[in-house]
Amino acid sequence: MSIFYDCFFIIFSIFYIPYLIFKGKLHKDFRERFTVPSEKFKGIISPLWIHAVSVGEVVIAVKITRELKKILPNKKIIISTTTLTGNKLAREQGSGLFDAIFYFPIDLSCIVKNFIRVIKPAVFLIIETELWPNIISEMKRAHVPVILVNGRLSAKSFRNYKRVRFFIKKILQNVELFLMQGDVDAERIITLGACREKVKVYGSIKFDEYSFSDSKKYTKRFFSFREDDNVIIAGSTHAPEEEYILDIYLKLKSKYSNLKLVIVPRHIERISSIEKLIRAKSFLCKKFSDILAGRGKNSTHADIILIDTIGHLRALYNTATIVFVGGSLVKKGGQNPLEPAGLGKPIVFGPHMYNFSSITKILLETKSALMVKDKDDLLKEIDTLLADKIKQEFLGRNALDIIRKNSGALTRGAEMIKLVLERGEQNAPVS
Repeated sequence: MSIFYDCFFIIFSIFYIPYLIFKGKLHKDFRERFTVPSEKFKGIISPLWIHAVSVGEVVIAVKITRELKKILPNKKIIISTTTLTGNKLAREQGSGLFDAIFYFPIDLSCIVKNFIRVIKPAVFLIIETELWPNIISEMKRAHVPVILVNGRLSAKSFRNYKRVRFFIKKILQNVELFLMQGDVDAERIITLGACREKVKVYGSIKFDEYSFSDSKKYTKRFFSFREDDNVIIAGSTHAPEEEYILDIYLKLKSKYSNLKLVIVPRHIERISSIEKLIRAKSFLCKKFSDILAGRGKNSTHADIILIDTIGHLRALYNTATIVFVGGSLVKKGGQNPLEPAGLGKPIVFGPHMYNFSSITKILLETKSALMVKDKDDLLKEIDTLLADKIKQEFLGRNALDIIRKNSGALTRGAEMIKLVLERGEQNAPVS
């Protein structure tokens, strides 16, 4: 099977690499995905290897590594990422935590074999659902247990995987343990071919991600806002959601003179186009990088802040009166609504939250968030919330209660990983 997959992967890459070049994603460290950076693994014996694709997965990896270090203080833990932003965040947040940080190998059998031969991992953890056929198969051949952590399958991913179920089933049979977020995710992975005995529902680690101490860093005063100002934060937005939220802000500003807006785009490479959009609507704005650097202190006061950095969103939510979760008015699957929930903020999102379906269902059933159908409905709900402080407090309190009641997946998952690791260490070492 690997020969056919390798051929397909090579043909696909011939067309995909020009796309990466065009998008500016083919960075100088990309070559690390082809050859093992052996110098990074000197003195590291039988590490626990975590793979986290990008920023969201890295945040989870950091949390679970901290938990694992409590029960496995002497175990070496390394992390691979796929994206440049994920790698950067791993280096920023994982300094002193991870024993090596590197890029995930290209999933060609000859390449992943070499990585496994050099690293000799004791266990391979995949954050959420990254099913790379060759590396999973080669881990199995090398007697390295593979664990899917915080696993989830959106309806869209499930439909796509079902089309190639005959192929996916063979991959899933090489996975030792599936720690899934919810019952729906568990049933979906079983339908695709996972052994039911290996599938466990442990809840979402995302409920355990919240460190409230580091979420108090940014206040309204940091942005030169007043304490009684109402602040809308539009987090992880996609086009054309920025235009929607700016139109809503324009309509509400005349009614609520103390209204401020913070826009946090999902992809910071879109900053220039968003800044032009803001100016075209005759708004003044400041970029977050300028505020951090202390630039523009004496410039004209701006009611709109444009976040052009990564890794600050959770701490920024502390300043919000109302949070709009981006990627949900357009078909992008939404973003993590638990970050503002963990700070007790009233949350509003659109109908396209399929990447967080289990969490969204819990929030809606417990009246901890509001779902709107379109931009007009979003305007209506934000207007209602701004005029009703009691409803704001009701939603925020319920959201915070959900976080508290659903915590614990991190500890349960770490204990199970430890059991698999101890069982695996009794087997023959990787040759």
